[in-house]
Amino acid sequence: EELIGESEALLRHEDMPAELFKLYTASLKKGEVFKAIIKNLSKTGDAYWLDVTAMAVRGERGEILKYVSAGYPINDATLATQLYNRQAEKMKLPKIQVLSEVFNN
Repeated sequence: EELIGESEALLRHEDMPAELFKLYTASLKKGEVFKAIIKNLSKTGDAYWLDVTAMAVRGERGEILKYVSAGYPINDATLATQLYNRQAEKMKLPKIQVLSEVFNN
């Protein structure tokens, strides 16, 4: 309930480029379905990964009534980072470092 009416960017983790959320908003305004792997912050400041799908709900005249999204958690941070990086490459967004690479450097 605390997030109703708020922007998804409110939850944006610093690893996620702002451009991703611009693409998200632009896609929804065009009536496109938007799918993405995103890293968010919880209310307590903990990071978590989601595989999200969002879309606009339109009225009889084609007007946008609301936006809805659904996502499921990705609990393996290394896998989530790899999936995000594949997505980032396709969307021409910056990649982030895989957790295991951080420990090896």
